[in-house]
Amino acid sequence: MVSLWEKQSTDKPDSVALISGNEYLTYAELSRCVQHMASFLQSQGVESEILVGICMERTPALVIALLSVLKAGGAYVPLDPAYPSERLAYILEDTQTPLLLTENTLINKLPSLHTNVICLDDGLWDTITREATDAILQNEPATSLAYVMYTSGSTGNPKGVAISRQGVCEFIDWACNTFSSAQLYGVLAGTSICFDLSIFELLVPLSSGTTVVLAQDVLQLQQIPAAHCVTLINTVPSAITGLLQLDGVPDSVHTVNLAGEPLPLQLVQQIYQRTSVERVFNLYGPSEDTTYSTYAAILPDSNDTPPIGKPVTNTQAYVLDATWHSVTPQTAGELYLGGASLARGYLHRPALTAERFLPDPLNTALGVRMYRTGDRVVQREDTALSFLGRADQQVKVRGYRIELGEIEAVLMRHPMVAQAIVQACPNDQGLLYLAAYLKTSGTKNLSLAHVRRFLHTYLPEYMLPSALMLLRDFPLTPNGKVDRHALPPPQPTQVTDVPLVAPRTSVEAVIAAMWGEALSIPQIGIQDDFLDLGGHSLHATQVVSRIRQLFQTPLTVQQLLAHPTVEALADYLVTTEIQPGRTHKIAQTLQRLKHMSATEKQQMLQQKRG
Repeated sequence: MVSLWEKQSTDKPDSVALISGNEYLTYAELSRCVQHMASFLQSQGVESEILVGICMERTPALVIALLSVLKAGGAYVPLDPAYPSERLAYILEDTQTPLLLTENTLINKLPSLHTNVICLDDGLWDTITREATDAILQNEPATSLAYVMYTSGSTGNPKGVAISRQGVCEFIDWACNTFSSAQLYGVLAGTSICFDLSIFELLVPLSSGTTVVLAQDVLQLQQIPAAHCVTLINTVPSAITGLLQLDGVPDSVHTVNLAGEPLPLQLVQQIYQRTSVERVFNLYGPSEDTTYSTYAAILPDSNDTPPIGKPVTNTQAYVLDATWHSVTPQTAGELYLGGASLARGYLHRPALTAERFLPDPLNTALGVRMYRTGDRVVQREDTALSFLGRADQQVKVRGYRIELGEIEAVLMRHPMVAQAIVQACPNDQGLLYLAAYLKTSGTKNLSLAHVRRFLHTYLPEYMLPSALMLLRDFPLTPNGKVDRHALPPPQPTQVTDVPLVAPRTSVEAVIAAMWGEALSIPQIGIQDDFLDLGGHSLHATQVVSRIRQLFQTPLTVQQLLAHPTVEALADYLVTTEIQPGRTHKIAQTLQRLKHMSATEKQQMLQQKRG
């Protein structure tokens, strides 16, 4: 696996391997840095099967650290600095990593550790790269670990998926033979290394001799200096929707890979109509099968719901009934996956591994397994697979795989929560969001704001419910179980203990109205926090898009999130962004908006966009 990208430093040493901001690294420079770092890691005891935690910001040093762990023979454990400290602590405890690579600026976020912590931003990096390197010992077998990636778990804690080097090599080989060098010329790397889309974004272009364009996230694409170098975006449907709202897809992008969520046909049509994209791929695959298992090219003239396609090279896809027998074509069944890219299983979870990784009844070879995905599919007439939904309580929200039971288990840790149910509900655009229904214990009033802060302690942002509802009783089925289908529709409300302060200026009034529309909350106070109200990055793209149209300002999602109250954002816009004299025009527009119907408002915004 390591030789795939190292070969490029010999074949094309002066070609650009990595772009981050205004920094460019050639393959020769990247190889030299990885060589030095890997030698240092081996001196620290890193070898085959040794786990190394990586908790770093998204800079070239992160990519170098990841490649260095692999070159030294070890396996990396990705840790997102944005995760709550409790979650980071659990992963480090579960993996028992003997070594953690991080930075001084992140130390305070990390729990007290007994492991060896190495900060790469305190001068050590310069020392490592100056010292002579020892020969790198590379005797790790193909079956040795490459990484352990944590996904949501139904018991209240995440579970680690252990992927071998062989699985990664198989995936890279398929990708490099499926996508041309022109398509991979500049691949946007905007996904956290905690999610397996990052394997495609980093290792595939580096193995094909093309360029990785690093960004903080996909929605930041417009702001990076090398946006014009990006030819391929690999992301989730909800994120590309946000980019389209921001008109943020550069003309250089000709290929879009979408995975992680069901792909609406309407979104595919919008991509073809509003961008220079020539090919849209719908990809499917659980983390347990090394990123992608099936794929389909969705053509511009397609009128069908996009299928998830056919298996990638050396992967088998079985559609089976409850007795593990193949169903006939055009009959729904559960999808099982087999092949060379299957994970070893779940780290330190032999029972769960045995439950999900089963002997393959269709292959008589010794030890051959298949993975039970829990996804229901049907094989179409053209043999492509169509996704029908889940057979359990797992969901995909904004591309993130979430076990609803994990959120419910965390809610039940709250001393005043007697019962908790979490649902994934569609919004007006058909995108899913999380809603939590709570029943209290005792007679005291439960503060939903306190519950949200409690959840922030244990769960990453993408697992936080956008709506919290208190119920006196849960509806029950005749046999006494909670009737999830009878739960009332979630009502987004202000989950905050901040006093409601009405807007004082026209700019504050417009921003509050935009927030209310995006979050489906009728009244927004100027001191309410966007995230505390249930807002997330995709809500932010809606607000930013409208602010740009109305205020004619280049506001970014990151700037909105850095000014998370109406008051702070309005002050920022007035003092730094809005042209002098425009506040009067905005006040006039606000008066017009008050008397417009929803259709008239939309027409006005469309005219401004045009």
